[in-house]
Amino acid sequence: MFPFELQFQLEVEVTTEPILLPHLNIPRASSQFCYHTISTRSHFCHHTFASFKPAASSAATPFQQRAISAIVNASPIINKRRDFPAADTITVNIRIVGRGLTGTYSAVRLSQDLGKTVIVIEKSNVLGGYTNTFIDPVTNFPVDYRNFSLPQLESIVTGSYPTTARYDNSELYQKAAALLGSSVLYGNTLVRTERHINGSYYITVQTPTGLKLIKAKKLLITIPPILDNLTPFELDHHEHSVFSQWQYTNYYTGIIRGGIPANTSIVNTAANSPLNIPTSPYVLHFSYSGIPNLHTFSTVSTSPQTLSQTETLINSDISLLQKSGTVPACRATIVVINNHTPIQMRVPADSIKKGFYSDLYALQGRHGTFWTGAAWAPDDSSLLWEFTEGILPLVVKALE
Repeated sequence: MFPFELQFQLEVEVTTEPILLPHLNIPRASSQFCYHTISTRSHFCHHTFASFKPAASSAATPFQQRAISAIVNASPIINKRRDFPAADTITVNIRIVGRGLTGTYSAVRLSQDLGKTVIVIEKSNVLGGYTNTFIDPVTNFPVDYRNFSLPQLESIVTGSYPTTARYDNSELYQKAAALLGSSVLYGNTLVRTERHINGSYYITVQTPTGLKLIKAKKLLITIPPILDNLTPFELDHHEHSVFSQWQYTNYYTGIIRGGIPANTSIVNTAANSPLNIPTSPYVLHFSYSGIPNLHTFSTVSTSPQTLSQTETLINSDISLLQKSGTVPACRATIVVINNHTPIQMRVPADSIKKGFYSDLYALQGRHGTFWTGAAWAPDDSSLLWEFTEGILPLVVKALE
């Protein structure tokens, strides 16, 4: 018995015949299985296939839920792969998921130094991940606003912190994009991923010009491995049990103009709380950018925060600072804001005792899939690149 409503978004072949799944063996006395008519001018389309509503007293395990999904995905009737023409088919050695620090680095190393064909599928129009650069229209000076504040800027000026000549980290990704060329597809959405026993992949993506099929021998995933991000990848029971244990922090970062005086940085503390940490959600800091009237900020929350809620939080804290006399009254405007959730990925101590990290690292190479990114190593560029350098030879060897 299965106490949940289950909906499938599937690529289905249009048919007027009823679709029956007798192998599910669902008890009719405690459930309903409702079928929906499909009507479209296109031969293949995405539709909700079934809605499953059982008795409230029954119980279902995550494994049982995944089992139903796997059965439906495996059905040749409702999940028949479309035959793509050659013009809409891309064949590569490695498909890379993620366009940030480790994804871009991996794509360059594999294609330029290790002689492998790669494809990076990206839903945005730029590489860079959490690297965000704002070009001030007044001074034409760049501000990297994820981690850069006055101490880092002072280190850059003195030459002890390596960066580009214009102090613009996004230039690294612009150069990488030019180097990778057609190996990066922008403005795309992953539709489904089909994993085979031999580790190869058939990946359907929605592009600005229509559906395309990517055939890849191996998969390298560099995005945060939380379940919401991994829905298209048909996780097996072991993968699901590992990734479902993650906890993480919700984090926004951006820039305000005005509101805080130049040459002033403010760090939020709570004097009467453990480690002086404020109650979530809170603005972590307003840091002077080095450019008059521009301050970077970041917000922290232990629960999900919408963009609107985050903007309200920022404006409220600035108002409190001004009303208390901490800073002079001055209009503040949020110039740019980005969601960097999830960060600080972690698991409870009990999970570590039970072998979480052994189970996590044992996933490398499973089903032809390899992993890197901030969930696998400390969130520091040098350490992440070093970790990735240990993964790439494993990917190459798996191609042999």
